[in-house]
Amino acid sequence: KAITSSTYNTLMSAYGRQGTVESAEEAEKLFKWMSEQNDVGNKPDKDTYKSLVIAWANAGKPARAESVLRVLCDKIIRGELDATLLQPHLFNTVIASWANAKQPDAALRAASVFKLIRQMNQRPAVVAYNSLLWALARDTNQDPASPVDQVFQQMLKEWKRSGDFVKPNSRTYNAVLHALSLSKQPEALDLAERYVEQMKAINVEPDAYVYTTLMNVYSKKQKPDRVEQIFHEMIHRFKAGEKKMQPTSHTYSARTWAWSIGNNPEKATSVVNEWIAAANDGFVDRKPLSREFGAVLQAWLRSGRPDAAEQAESVLEELMKSSSGHPNSLPHVASFTGVISAYAKAGSQKAGTKALRLFKTQKKLAETYPGIDSLQPNLLTYSGVIMALLKSRDPAVEDQVAGLLEELALKEGSFWRKF
Repeated sequence: KAITSSTYNTLMSAYGRQGTVESAEEAEKLFKWMSEQNDVGNKPDKDTYKSLVIAWANAGKPARAESVLRVLCDKIIRGELDATLLQPHLFNTVIASWANAKQPDAALRAASVFKLIRQMNQRPAVVAYNSLLWALARDTNQDPASPVDQVFQQMLKEWKRSGDFVKPNSRTYNAVLHALSLSKQPEALDLAERYVEQMKAINVEPDAYVYTTLMNVYSKKQKPDRVEQIFHEMIHRFKAGEKKMQPTSHTYSARTWAWSIGNNPEKATSVVNEWIAAANDGFVDRKPLSREFGAVLQAWLRSGRPDAAEQAESVLEELMKSSSGHPNSLPHVASFTGVISAYAKAGSQKAGTKALRLFKTQKKLAETYPGIDSLQPNLLTYSGVIMALLKSRDPAVEDQVAGLLEELALKEGSFWRKF
């Protein structure tokens, strides 16, 4: 039985789902063979192009995915291929790929592909608008609020003119709110609240993702009380039966950062403990990671309180306990160094002993995970311990300091080159 294009397309689709550069290259080879062979029944069709675009997009290569799409558009314009080969999904896939790309020109490239939709006499759907909004919201080259709002207003006009085909949804508003969370515009807070009310007015109910992003807006504007209000509204609505309002780990992270940025270490600690309990109960998908524990730790270190070092160390101990068996969640050297430096700053009689004890804990942890460089004590760590010992004014510290200096003398060039 002769092999048909559908068989090749099945193979192309399999390559596309792999999500690797190697599989995308194999898909490209098969596509090229199908294009060059003489059997008309095995020429690339809409599914072939779709699979190749998806293969490069899933491989994290948006430029290659866009190149395939533009080749297809050029062939249609020249009349070499039927316009029915062009599917809206192809544009959406490429724009979304650019939205997820961490490249300086990603937003500009996404906007260029979006423009291509109209050039090819197609109508951008809500998915295309959403992907473009996210690309603009993640653009670090400028304040994202204005570019995002400009496209969003265009989307609203298109919706009023064309109907629900482009009606904004929760993902739309989530992108808009994300842009506001990164914006330095003074009116960002007012705009965020206005957009949430607008959602409700057009019967688009906010979900946990939208509320979490709104919490991030207030967190970065140092409004932790408002963050808590939003969280408790989520909890209330979830308990009332709205399953889509169930808080996520990102929700708890937003709360943690809000209290850390708001310089309230007690509240930040309380949230982290509450988060750990929720994770243990299966209410959220994960426990706090080192970055969230780090936020709490830094809040204590910034507090200037006499017990700041001890409180920060207790947070560090909880992190080590929580990350046991999970190397990717272990504390960073900066966390150890920060606490040790706080002991040095305190200058109390017992500070040197406490700093040295923590230093030994760090070294033991680093020996347990020798492949993790971010755990290894560095020059700042050693300096902090030595300073804490010297300030303690205990005669016994002389031998301890001498031992640390001997360790430093044995360090190789790579240790010093870090500084």
